[in-house]
Amino acid sequence: YQIGKVYRGERPQKGRYREFYQCDIDVIGENLSLMYDAEILAVIYNTFKKLSFGEFTIHINNRKLLNGFFESLDLEMKSIDVLRIIDKIDKIGVSGVKEELSLIPITNEKIDKIIELVSIKGNNTEIINSLQNLEIKNSTFITGLEELQKVIKEVKAFGLEENYYVIDLTIARGLDYYTHTVFEIKSDLDFLGKANTICAGGRYDNLVKTLGGPDTPG
Repeated sequence: YQIGKVYRGERPQKGRYREFYQCDIDVIGENLSLMYDAEILAVIYNTFKKLSFGEFTIHINNRKLLNGFFESLDLEMKSIDVLRIIDKIDKIGVSGVKEELSLIPITNEKIDKIIELVSIKGNNTEIINSLQNLEIKNSTFITGLEELQKVIKEVKAFGLEENYYVIDLTIARGLDYYTHTVFEIKSDLDFLGKANTICAGGRYDNLVKTLGGPDTPG
């Protein structure tokens, strides 16, 4: 882990600075089990509980599940664009997401199916059941759903209170290098408004190799 000064590699949006301080926690190594995805969330949970600055919720999703869903709609060539648009749903709303998806372009029928997926709500068990009831045969989707179930099971085993974590199918993370689990921690502090994501990350199994290092998951 490290805490230090970092710089954004993109044009900063309103309310965000080019230069800022960030705390990073990473697990790097061969054959990382999904237990480590859950352990990162447990570290975050325990840290924020000790900081005692207010209530928060850990929102969890899986990129394989999303990518497999897009493949089932024959949208695999547009999946990165779709993920980036879905990730903005809290800021631009459902109508804004629909409008941006139509510009890619995507048919209204497929847009409705995407909105239907990300609108699935309920407790974690109900969401898993709803995803299973979709009966999507795509292998990537099935693997993503299995991984999501395993992470939720491991998170519970780490002792996290169930009202502090939830499956959220709108969580996509805009960065392309995430491969499996993705998460965002949202604060309930009113003054933050829509800028209430105070921590985020996910599994990046190919990033080290992409940057010229060994094939090492993280």
